[in-house]
Amino acid sequence: MEEYRSKVDFVVIYIQEAHATDSNWHFKDMKHHIFLHKSLHDRQSAAEILKDYLSCPLVLDGIENEATKQYGTIPDRMAIIYNGCLEYISAKGPFGFKVEEMIIALNHLLQRNE
Repeated sequence: MEEYRSKVDFVVIYIQEAHATDSNWHFKDMKHHIFLHKSLHDRQSAAEILKDYLSCPLVLDGIENEATKQYGTIPDRMAIIYNGCLEYISAKGPFGFKVEEMIIALNHLLQRNE
């Protein structure tokens, strides 16, 4: 990210918790116990934990999961949005997306718009 920080803005959209303690997908050895979000306040509280691990802004998907529905982000996904247009969207993660693929797409976009 550091290499691109002067050229692009990075943001993480925190969506519904994929490994909530009270879900079928939880891990028993999780450092933090995050429960399924029943309100935007729950999501915000969980996001506060994640924020400490990030070096970019963090925003929340609404409690109705609008971003998740719009971009099919379960469990996670990477995207490049330029001037309001979706320029790149990865396959669904964590196994489907490839950071290298996104970097290539980002470099093409930057070269095209120099």
